[in-house]
Amino acid sequence: MTITLELSPEEVDRLREKAAAHGQSLPDYLKNVAERDAAPAAETNDFAAAQYRALIDAPVFVPDPEVVAQTVEAAGGEHTSLGRGLKEMLSRTPEQVREARARLFATARPARPLPPGKTLEDVIVGKWPGDETDEEIARALEDLS
Repeated sequence: MTITLELSPEEVDRLREKAAAHGQSLPDYLKNVAERDAAPAAETNDFAAAQYRALIDAPVFVPDPEVVAQTVEAAGGEHTSLGRGLKEMLSRTPEQVREARARLFATARPARPLPPGKTLEDVIVGKWPGDETDEEIARALEDLS
């Protein structure tokens, strides 16, 4: 089926940026968004698993060594914890980055399915009146995860 959409140039630009961030053309990105939104909950969980795999295998940015040195120096040099941490993080090989991503996703809790017919925005936005304490928000976030 072919669908025609009327979008403003600004909307098209934002969607192109999102598509590029996902390494996709705009038509492919929009098709994936539509398929994800139309998928039953069980397929959505399969989609989430596929997204995790895609994130693990995503291209790795390797910064220029001079940029690493400047960043470490700006953080106080290698004699500071921040400087040492930045140097270690920014000096990893692509293989080390992929291994770290895999470890991260292996320890993450599996995504909970959304209620039928709801988006993430539906179940989060506008649900807090704004007068909660930090402890109440922390508990609510823990319940969500």
